[in-house]
Parts: sequence; structure tokens; C-alpha cells
Amino acid sequence: MGKMIKIPSLLNCRKDSVGACGLSVDDSTHNRIKTDMNRVLATLPSASTHAQIGRLYSVIVNINTVDGSGLLRQILFNNTSNQTMYLDKIAFSSVVDFPLDTPLNYVQSVTITIIKNVVIIDPGEPRTPANLNTAFADESALAVSQNPNSTGGSPIFAIRPLGDYSSLDFDGRIVVPPNTNLVIQYLLHEAPNDFFLQFWSTVTWYEL
Repeated sequence: MGKMIKIPSLLNCRKDSVGACGLSVDDSTHNRIKTDMNRVLATLPSASTHAQIGRLYSVIVNINTVDGSGLLRQILFNNTSNQTMYLDKIAFSSVVDFPLDTPLNYVQSVTITIIKNVVIIDPGEPRTPANLNTAFADESALAVSQNPNSTGGSPIFAIRPLGDYSSLDFDGRIVVPPNTNLVIQYLLHEAPNDFFLQFWSTVTWYEL
């Protein structure tokens, strides 16, 4: 006759508990999973968790135009480090400085294109990304520059936003591993004559 196996009873929420833990986002410590006062398990947005360890960065792009001129601006993210870049967000807005009574709906004047793995001839003007955790220094692992001289590459995303504000949320889905690069391009189409427009954009990303 075989040995009888005792089957444990189901867990009872009044007297039993199960603990769970996992590595933190920087792989340095183990933390218990915590719930709020109502025992609801809460999660933070990915960008927020990476900001806590000083890995979330931003760079600001400004485009001005007058007299209907068309402009092109590019931001190059060249990754020669051993870190990986994860694109988080491109926020974008427009302001009409003159004439003052003009409706502020000129974001659609810009086409935003993302291009991967361009051939860099001249990286352009260096930019210093800001660390979005104020306790950390502004020391991104990427070489970030404005208006590079580059050729080739493969477009992977393009959009012409509407309204006077737009937020493109990628949540880390566009990835730039070591020894690759990424260009974010702003093509400003011709605005009406005698208009002075300002376009502002903030790009955020995290590095791991």
C-alpha cells in the first residue's frame, strides 16, 4: 500500500500570509512587495521608478520662425556607452508671439520623425541632458547633440500632431542599445508671413 500524501488546506486570509520580494530596478537590493492601506498592490510608471535611481533624463528643443520660413531641427542620441536608452516621451507645444490675437493652433505645422542608425558626418552642437532627479548630477551616458550632419538611417516613426499641444508617449518602446544611434527630427513647414512662432519640445528617456 502506497504512502498516503497529506494535501494541505487552502490558505486562510485571516491567519495565513504569503510574502514576495524582487530586485529593485537598479538590481542592487531586494524589496518586499507592498500594498496600500486597503491591501491593493500599486505600481509606479516606469519613468517614475527610473527617476528614483537617477536614470531619467530630458533635453529641450526650441524652434523659432518668422516670415513664413521653413526650418529643420534634429536631436542626435549617439550611444557609445554600455548603457541602453529607452525613449519615454516627446512633449510638444506652440506659441504665437505675434500677432497676439492669433489662435494658438500651429503644432500641426511640424512633422516629427524618428530615424535610427544614421551615418554621422558631424555630430553638431553638444547638448547637456538634465537628470530629472534633482539629487543626481547631469551625467547622461549618451552623447546628445543638436543639428548633426548625418545621412542615411531608417525612419521608424513619423507624425504631424494637431492642436497646440501634443504628447507622444513611447514608454520605453523605442530602444537604443550600445553602438547605435537615434535622431528625432522636427520639420517646420512654412508658417504664414509676418507670424512669429515658437515651438517648444521636451524629450525624456531613461538609461539602464
